[in-house]
Amino acid sequence: MPKEQVYPRFDSLAKLWATFNDELTLLQARDATLAELRTYTESYVPTLRSDDLVAARSARRADSTLGQEAALPAAEPSEVEAVLKAAGPSEAAADGEVAEAVGEGDEQAASASLELEGFCPVTLAQRSGLLLLARPGLLVRYRSRYYGCVDQPSMAAFIAAPDAYLSSVLEAAKRAPELIHMLRLQEHFPAASIQEIMRQGTQTVGGGRSSVPQARHFQDSCQQTPTHPVEKHIDPSYEWNEWALRRRALDLANLRKKATHSTQTVASSMRREAETQVYLPKDDGTMTGVSTSTAVPITRNYIAGLRGAPDAKMAMVNLTVDPQVAMGKYR
Repeated sequence: MPKEQVYPRFDSLAKLWATFNDELTLLQARDATLAELRTYTESYVPTLRSDDLVAARSARRADSTLGQEAALPAAEPSEVEAVLKAAGPSEAAADGEVAEAVGEGDEQAASASLELEGFCPVTLAQRSGLLLLARPGLLVRYRSRYYGCVDQPSMAAFIAAPDAYLSSVLEAAKRAPELIHMLRLQEHFPAASIQEIMRQGTQTVGGGRSSVPQARHFQDSCQQTPTHPVEKHIDPSYEWNEWALRRRALDLANLRKKATHSTQTVASSMRREAETQVYLPKDDGTMTGVSTSTAVPITRNYIAGLRGAPDAKMAMVNLTVDPQVAMGKYR
């Protein structure tokens, strides 16, 4: 297969592997955090009394049953209007999009899902990423999306400056990447979304989507840098130690008191009259008790009977000659 089709697939596979590896690392971190929190369950001592818990649960049931009108006083809308007047006109009014509070009779708001998974954006921005669920009746519609707030002042502040708080939420997600998936902010961070990576890695073929990765074009480039960007000016005779400078000055001063002297060398040895006494070697001899030689006996083997009658027998003759033994009148 041509490399234009193989290499993009390898690239997409590597990106998917890196994304799944990040997801695995995130899950392992969450698992380790949960295991660490479970170690404190036995040492945790609740400070609330059982009567307080019962009263809080009863108040919550009453609030969800009777609705927002029974829970909030009638003077609270004026508080919202006062905050809006103090904050001035909404910053989103310039582009025609204005954040507005949603009443309880809005059926579309009741069936719509809240952005940021139902957490208050004002609390996220003002309290360094703190996650607090919004109350049921405090909803704000902005750019066809619904946001929830925890109280009336937070809702009024969000209505006055929605873009500022949403930008602060994105900044908090950049500082704490775990908020990206918890708040469903993958559309603002495509690099952290598996669906976006898959969508970017596909191409349109014949009017439909294809899983074949797009072929990318590459270009070779190079950059040349000098060997020594910064020229070094080093003085080898520089001395930073004061005592070393004093020693050098004393050495130079002592040279003035030194006297020169001659030295006899090989080249100048013949330029003056000189006598040399030597000792001649003595005539020495060595006396031994026995005078002998290093001649050894000589052994030879001869084979007889190789020639002659067919019935002749072969015989081997061994001859040893000792130079030290006299043979006849010769030795």
